[in-house]
Amino acid sequence: MRVLLLIVLALAGFSGGFLFYVKHEVLALESNIKNMHTMISKTRENIGTMQAELAYLTNPKRVAKLSKRYLADARPVENSRVLSVGNVRTVSTISGSDDKAKSSESHLESAEEEELLNEQGCGDSSKEAGNEDIGEKSARRGRGR
Repeated sequence: MRVLLLIVLALAGFSGGFLFYVKHEVLALESNIKNMHTMISKTRENIGTMQAELAYLTNPKRVAKLSKRYLADARPVENSRVLSVGNVRTVSTISGSDDKAKSSESHLESAEEEELLNEQGCGDSSKEAGNEDIGEKSARRGRGR
């Protein structure tokens, strides 16, 4: 009889502990659900705001006004200023102990690429090609107004 009583008490204790654990798990999950609902509602509000911003920014009248203001003296790109895919420099991260060797190699490669670009008429001499720097144009516009 005592063995049966000990078994029943052990099962009652185990059941109580298990119910305590489950209760706290359920409370934690309910809290997570509440937080997710809050995040969803905030995201929906943000989507509405962003849609309104997009509608404003892409308004054809506004875009036309900005293009007249900032692109008034723009002209099409000449074919000599366009690089082929083979001449485009790839950017890689330099890391490791031989950084100096790699940086000197990349310096040589960039010098060779600059020579190639100058041969094609696409180098940094934008004033030689008759084009001014965009920053200079915007600065000139700002002083003129």
